[in-house]
Amino acid sequence: MRYPPDQKARAKQAILQAGARALRTSGFKGIGVDGLAASAGVMSGAFDSNFSNKEALLEEVIETCLGEPFIDSESGSLAERQDRLKEWLGNVQRYVSALAAAAELHNEPGLARSG
Repeated sequence: MRYPPDQKARAKQAILQAGARALRTSGFKGIGVDGLAASAGVMSGAFDSNFSNKEALLEEVIETCLGEPFIDSESGSLAERQDRLKEWLGNVQRYVSALAAAAELHNEPGLARSG
């Protein structure tokens, strides 16, 4: 079965949109890869062919959604939305810290980060 030439790009865009929605409403840990694929209307294989893992999706969602409001004002009370924003910012901070640690280890092979 042949797919249209733009099938992979359309699937990726659908997954990005579903990922952004899921992050706004459920947080990073609130949905798995299969759930993301289902909410995007694609098979899990489409996720795997576009993203190596959820962290890769998060990175691309951040790049794509930067400058857009990230918290859906229609979902939940102000306190609930603030909690989701704090959780999201914590995830971003952990992600950036992991990147920095990996870069540090890459620049100084054999040295483990202490403390």
